[in-house]
Amino acid sequence: MIDRYLTETPWIALAIWVVLYVSDYYLTIWGATLRTEKAAALIDEGGSYELTPAFRADVDALRLVSPTFLWYLLLSMLVLLFAKWRYTSGTCATSSSFVPCGLPARPKGTSGTVGG
Repeated sequence: MIDRYLTETPWIALAIWVVLYVSDYYLTIWGATLRTEKAAALIDEGGSYELTPAFRADVDALRLVSPTFLWYLLLSMLVLLFAKWRYTSGTCATSSSFVPCGLPARPKGTSGTVGG
């Protein structure tokens, strides 16, 4: 039910994605700040708090507004919108089963298992 609602109203799904993506970044900044202020005196782990190589420099600098982050946010939003457009237009919208657009459906009479 919720998946159908989110696919029929892409703006709500996109808003949820933006909230989750932004909250992940700012919670990471908060965690890095706590690590720098509190834990650095007790634990010396070395390395960066951030796991994603693209964001390491921004998180290490505790940068609240990151051009890299904004670029990735915009890019991910465009990918989601493109996926919504691609999978709801043309033959994909009329398909009764989920088969990615452009891929042939499994021939009738095959089980879909190896050797079967």
